[in-house]
Amino acid sequence: MEYTITRYKMTEENIEGKVKAKKANYDLLDVVMVCLGPKKYSELTGLLGMLNLVFKDNDLTAAEKREKLANEFHIEITPELEKGVADMCNLSAGIERRGIEKGRVEGENRLARLISHLLSIGKSDEIKAATESEKLRNELYKKYGIA
Repeated sequence: MEYTITRYKMTEENIEGKVKAKKANYDLLDVVMVCLGPKKYSELTGLLGMLNLVFKDNDLTAAEKREKLANEFHIEITPELEKGVADMCNLSAGIERRGIEKGRVEGENRLARLISHLLSIGKSDEIKAATESEKLRNELYKKYGIA
């Protein structure tokens, strides 16, 4: 589902009774789903490249993104757009930070559950090895059903 842009439209469906409304009365909403991925914007073209630049390439500063939008995508940078780009850069960086923190906490909790389980079954000798080997750790998570 990476690197796709899909539009969903509203349609009429009579659940109870029969009515035929003018499409203009209910077709006021379209949903557009944009799915990006891990590639750098420079590996993509067109709209997907531009969206990846703005939302995903967090190793670039807001100033670098503005410059690339102007030079590579030929977008005139107005003060309103400049503020919008800065806001989006801050938003995407904040979302990424929260995701990293959430993953760190979940990983620590998972490891704590594994260590607690190993201690409870008298296998404390496996704890050091599990902390040093990702492969062994994953095998133990699976073996003991630790999600």
